[in-house]
Amino acid sequence: LDDMGVPEEKRPQLERESGRSPTILRRRLSNIPSIRAPAWSVDGEQAQKLIPLALVGNWRADREADREVLSALAGVEYDEVESQVAEALLLDDAPLWSIDQHRGVVSKVDVLFTVAPRLTSENIEDFLDLAQRVLSETDPALGLPEGRRWMAAVYNKVRDHSDELREGLRETLVMLSVFGDYLFQQRLGISPTVKVRDLIQGLLDPLTPDSLESQEGDLPAYAEAAPETLLRLLERDLAGEDPVTLRLMRPATTAPFEMCPRIGLLWALECIAWNPEYLARTCAILARLARVPIEDNWANTPMASLTGVLSSWAPQTAASATERISLLGMLVDRFPEVAWRMCVGEIRHGMRISMNAYRPTWNGDAAGKGGVVTPAELDAFVCEVWRVLMSWTHNASTLADLVEHMRDQPEEKQYAIWDLIDRWLETKPGDKDRSALRERVRRHCLTRRGRRGHPDALAQRASKAFDRLRPTDVVDRHGWLFANGWVDESWDEMVEDSDDWQGREARIDAQRRAAMNEVWYARGLEGVLYLAEGGNAPEVVGRYLGLCDGMDDETTTGILLTCIQNGTRDELNQDAFMRGLISSAADPAGSNLLQVMGTQLGSQETERLFRCAPFHAPTWRLLDRLPEQVRQGYWQRVVPFGWQHDEEECSEIIDCLLESKRPRAAFAAMRFQLKEVDPSQLARLLGMLTTGSEDRADDHRVDAHSLSDAFQVMHSSRTVPRERLAALEFAFIQALEGSEHGIPNLEEMLSNHPEVFVEAIVRCYRRRDGGEDPDSWSTEDAGAEALASASRRLLRCLKVIPGTHGNGGIDAQRLVQWIDEARRRCAEMDRREVGDIQIGELLSHAPKDDDGSWPCIPVCEAIETTSSDDVARGFIIGKRNARGVVSGDIGSQDQALADRFREWSRRRRTRFPFVGDILLRLARSYESDAKMWDRQADVDKRLGR
Repeated sequence: LDDMGVPEEKRPQLERESGRSPTILRRRLSNIPSIRAPAWSVDGEQAQKLIPLALVGNWRADREADREVLSALAGVEYDEVESQVAEALLLDDAPLWSIDQHRGVVSKVDVLFTVAPRLTSENIEDFLDLAQRVLSETDPALGLPEGRRWMAAVYNKVRDHSDELREGLRETLVMLSVFGDYLFQQRLGISPTVKVRDLIQGLLDPLTPDSLESQEGDLPAYAEAAPETLLRLLERDLAGEDPVTLRLMRPATTAPFEMCPRIGLLWALECIAWNPEYLARTCAILARLARVPIEDNWANTPMASLTGVLSSWAPQTAASATERISLLGMLVDRFPEVAWRMCVGEIRHGMRISMNAYRPTWNGDAAGKGGVVTPAELDAFVCEVWRVLMSWTHNASTLADLVEHMRDQPEEKQYAIWDLIDRWLETKPGDKDRSALRERVRRHCLTRRGRRGHPDALAQRASKAFDRLRPTDVVDRHGWLFANGWVDESWDEMVEDSDDWQGREARIDAQRRAAMNEVWYARGLEGVLYLAEGGNAPEVVGRYLGLCDGMDDETTTGILLTCIQNGTRDELNQDAFMRGLISSAADPAGSNLLQVMGTQLGSQETERLFRCAPFHAPTWRLLDRLPEQVRQGYWQRVVPFGWQHDEEECSEIIDCLLESKRPRAAFAAMRFQLKEVDPSQLARLLGMLTTGSEDRADDHRVDAHSLSDAFQVMHSSRTVPRERLAALEFAFIQALEGSEHGIPNLEEMLSNHPEVFVEAIVRCYRRRDGGEDPDSWSTEDAGAEALASASRRLLRCLKVIPGTHGNGGIDAQRLVQWIDEARRRCAEMDRREVGDIQIGELLSHAPKDDDGSWPCIPVCEAIETTSSDDVARGFIIGKRNARGVVSGDIGSQDQALADRFREWSRRRRTRFPFVGDILLRLARSYESDAKMWDRQADVDKRLGR
């Protein structure tokens, strides 16, 4: 612009219209001779042929639906279109590109401007009709449950038209909206901008869940092409009784590769927000969406988008600081809860990350915007934020937010917050509010972390406010001590040696004892139960009540009777409270407490009482004296908790819980002390887990890590038969797959018994001749599906080569004998081909030789002896699958693997020609993959991915 002498007053408009794109600037200033045209040039006939390609932009030649679109636009068969593409590729600096089945235009804006003089109204109408048909196609993946939509291609739930074609059509719509009137309105008497707006209106109106989710990825382009249309549709929807838009604000699933349903809509609104003309309406929509709580771990939320747009230091909009300050006032008036969250976020100090908003590609709204603002603009916005915070009608919650973020603020701001608290206290707030704010002050201003870096004057001000916030009610005053199991100690209660955790625990214990005595003697049991219900540690409350001065068995008995017979309170909370109260006794079972109460209660109440008693042998001996109905009910419903048990107690727990058919509860009780359990009894416990349980799976989860530990205990003991361990490993193979223990006993069994390997194959695969297997091998019996699933996992988990010694070496003769026997049995069961493939996959786990060559000599001899093409195929499949997931420059990685396999082939081919050929095939497959990934990288680069 400097070289061409463009006046300063015209530059902003040119930059906005061109998005600072050199190509578009050339077109805008085409009347200036110094502007260079594209390197390629076409004659009239070639330009005519480029029209449909320029409109489509990108497509795939292997998708029938894409070919139909190109053929319809060009008015010829698709083969002729391919000929035109080939002809264009011969031009110098060709305007098209072609990689594999991908086709596209190199510079769409250059081609569009080149063919524009020859475009007719009919061409534009045909394009819009086809774009409407393609873009309105419903996404079949929506028919799948959430969490499985990422597997749409596996279920063949994909659109007929390719994503590349849709992307090209969207981009053309944007370009027609931005440049169409400039190019065609005067010559053709039509307004492409209006036509594109009408098309997008038709695609989205009325808004439905299917239309929004099907076009989720298209919304940002629609926002750039027709912002007014999209805003109007969203505003009308949000004004209704059941807004469809709010359904997109649901939490995203945790399935791998699954997309978040709201991202497209948020990107669209971010795109529109760059234009100051639409900023207020966009912020109002985002604020409305931000009212919906979203509980997932995606950073893309309406609140994040709104905060980014109006950010004090890196606003994602072209609006001025004055306009953004005015918008903040609008949010305070219409969406106060959202405005408060945004303002509090602005005063949060520490590391802050600016997330770049979605930027329009062609309309230039974001040109030169989105960077860090000037210090004056930053100060003006932050001053307004503080004005809003200070002038708010405060309550305990808002003041607590300010206290939480007070530490890093300037001193004058901190004093102002304390003044706000003083004025709020003059309104005589209730004890509950005072207590909540007081605890926030203690945690953020009076603890060691909260006091760090604070001058003494501010610390004194915090202490003064803390004292003034002291509730009059004794329960509210001490609630912070029993809110959680852990208490963050206040600064003035600490001593110099802050690392003395034992001293700290003693101080907290003394505070809790004193507080509970005060609550008990001031408010009685009702106050104590209120304290238990108001926090997250009812068991702690019960324990400290039992430690109160003057507490005896008679008083404790009365409290327990009251809790058991009061059916109006939360039972789980009451049980935890009683558990703490009973545990506070020095010897609950040794005293008469449980025994006396057992005679005063009915069977159900007695059972509940004992479930709250310490879970150990003395309690169970008292339980043995009670009616069998009470004992059975106890073991059927008790939740094992909080005690370390000796070997005898572990044995009794397992026996009693297994008698009640609760193996899950038994395993949960033992998972942290598996070494105290007799291995034979542990094997019995795991066996019952496989045969049935009356436990609910959600109550006692059997985690894979604990199962692995249990198997290691049994494996190391050498007292459980290896055949028994192998059977249990097969039963739990889903949990053991990839665990530290693995399936060593099962692998050893398969190495010694090829018939077990063959049985797994029979369970997974059907006969080729359609015949029937012997009854003992039937795959149609009950549980066949579970057996088949476990067998598939077994075949996938096998890593140990048959014939492997303890030192890792392999006996080639034993390996060949095993393979011969397995192949013979597979042939008898009419599964020769699949059996060979599975043998090949197993052999692909062979180790290297000492010189680094692969596979080792014994495996080479075995493969050479069989010389089976199916074994070779399985060997290649197994080796490729063992690689796992890769990322980064995959083409270079594949080429490095190809070079490695070629070297191994060179080393083996003389002595083992069949093995050498297999390794060469592996090398060639990776070479082919490397070229494919390189081509895909070129495609992604062309498509701007």
